[in-house]
Amino acid sequence: MENKRTILDFMSFVMRTFGICICFLLVLTIVANTEMIETGNMFLFGNEAISTTILLEFLLLSFITAIFVFLFTSNYMMQILSFTARLILMPLFIILCSGIAIYFFDWFPTGTPLPWILFVISFLICFGVSVAVTLYKNKNADDVLNKALEKMK
Repeated sequence: MENKRTILDFMSFVMRTFGICICFLLVLTIVANTEMIETGNMFLFGNEAISTTILLEFLLLSFITAIFVFLFTSNYMMQILSFTARLILMPLFIILCSGIAIYFFDWFPTGTPLPWILFVISFLICFGVSVAVTLYKNKNADDVLNKALEKMK
């Protein structure tokens, strides 16, 4: 089955990713303590506001993430890479881009290992949940199609 995507599908994905990032950032901003406020640019206004610059940086990262997701789920990539390879490469590319953004935009101290460890753990948890939900939805769709196919026989 051919998977035709439009620019609206892409922008919808960018906005969903951006919305999730902003919700996550909002929670972090609300609970920002003095130690977090003093490090990096992400909590420039403490727990009072999220800067426009940070919002634009997250929008850029959401756009780049959408590019990787659409690339790794494209028909072309499905033909040349196995599901497992795509499942490994996609988060690696996204983590790499996120790491570059964290370093370049100074979101948190890059010389301290704890923020990096927490970032990777939270990313892998979110990615794992999204993969589990996707696999569950695909399995249900396959079951429905298989039942319909059995009825046709």
